[in-house]
Amino acid sequence: MKTKARYAVLVAVILTGCTESAPPKKPVVNMTISKSDVGETWPLIKEPVTVNCGDGHTTIFLEAEGKAYAFNGAAESRPGAYTGKYAVTEDQRALLAPNPDLQQYGKLTYPPGGVLSVAIQRCRQAGLSDL
Repeated sequence: MKTKARYAVLVAVILTGCTESAPPKKPVVNMTISKSDVGETWPLIKEPVTVNCGDGHTTIFLEAEGKAYAFNGAAESRPGAYTGKYAVTEDQRALLAPNPDLQQYGKLTYPPGGVLSVAIQRCRQAGLSDL
């Protein structure tokens, strides 16, 4: 009986050593962006936000108040690239502020371009973006 138990332990140890694990994701430098970085037209309903450069290629995620948001198309299509501590639950539309001045043109929110530009710039400076 002891021999079978030892054999089972030995097999378990060998099999555990043979399994491949996923390669670790690149370390991510988190940077904060606020209205002072973008200008007078802050397009988001939350401030500040933290930029997460994702897996270091083309994804941009924002974190605010315990949530993570896919902030560009690449992030929306690859939520698994997010390397932060929250679950990616929503896309950028959940962060965009209503803009009453643009409603007459059929646009309900401020364009997020300024925040996205700053986020891309910060990820590039950290060497974590191919954008």
